[in-house]
Amino acid sequence: MTFAVSAAVGWIVRDPDGVDETPGRDAVELRVHGISGVTAERILDHPVVVRVAGDTHAGFFRPRVSLLTYGSPLRRTYARLYPAYLGPQVLHDLGGRIGWRWRNLWRDTDPIGRPVFPPGPDGAPPGVDVDVRLRDPRSLTIDPADTVPPPIEGHWPHHTQAVYQAAIHELTDRSG
Repeated sequence: MTFAVSAAVGWIVRDPDGVDETPGRDAVELRVHGISGVTAERILDHPVVVRVAGDTHAGFFRPRVSLLTYGSPLRRTYARLYPAYLGPQVLHDLGGRIGWRWRNLWRDTDPIGRPVFPPGPDGAPPGVDVDVRLRDPRSLTIDPADTVPPPIEGHWPHHTQAVYQAAIHELTDRSG
């Protein structure tokens, strides 16, 4: 059974793709959009999430917890404003606690979201890919069935792209 925790509204739901009753497939998936990402660390330490994930105490995460952020200003805004709470080391610690089962979807056209681990000394560890750059607009040519170019999506919607669903499935598989 896979669960998703929505930080934006603060509730736990079953995966919209259905319930997987395979033994050992319980998972906690935290999907956060935009500034809700600033609550990810606190939510991941919350006793309810820890209990759902099968852990016995906060701060110890088994391989069934994953994080999907999209349109996230964690690094761009909050790491600069609140380095003690969301600086590079805190973000690295968070990634390490969940075994780097983290994907961050971002677009160049998004005025809010950016990479959480940009290239450089404070980037993700070698061999770890957290940030996924989405093409926007999705195409530069007009669809033959349409009369206007594809829209620029900017900060919304990420969930309509195939890469979002692919990230959910990848994280679920890695959390199982």
